[in-house]
Amino acid sequence: MSKREAEIIKKLVEVTKDHVQVFPAIVKAVNEEDKTCTVETEGIDFYNVRLKATVNKDSDCFVVLPVVGSSVLVGLINNNENALYVVQVSQPEKLLLNIGESSLEVDAENGVVVNGGKDYAVWSGKLHEKLDNLVTEINGELAKIVTATGGAYVFPNPSTPLGISKFNKSDFENTKLKH
Repeated sequence: MSKREAEIIKKLVEVTKDHVQVFPAIVKAVNEEDKTCTVETEGIDFYNVRLKATVNKDSDCFVVLPVVGSSVLVGLINNNENALYVVQVSQPEKLLLNIGESSLEVDAENGVVVNGGKDYAVWSGKLHEKLDNLVTEINGELAKIVTATGGAYVFPNPSTPLGISKFNKSDFENTKLKH
């Protein structure tokens, strides 16, 4: 390490040794819309503590909303006690992830919700359609086999299953994943 680097490190240590950088606190309230919370430590309330990096209303973000009453670690931005952010939460209430037109919400009550629950067709409708088409093809091939072998089984319609039925949404739906 050069002499200059050693001096810089020494100055940084001196500047920060009297300043608290991170402190523990208890969550008193959470504002999901503003992505902020109110915390309390040693009888002092701190309001508008950030839960995301920016204070703007941009929808693109990743946010962990803490449980009211849980412990969090709070950091100071530029050693300014009026500019605080949550560094870590002990108990998450909800996770929010928004990137462009895509969103993901996770919480205990609703499970996993993709894109506000509006894109069911994207996730399972295509799968359902493909599975039903496969069943139709298999039943068609079974009908050919029965016909070719001169079997006694009468199979009037290839779309009528020989014991293979079409799929229902409930056959493969994960109720914990809402999309």
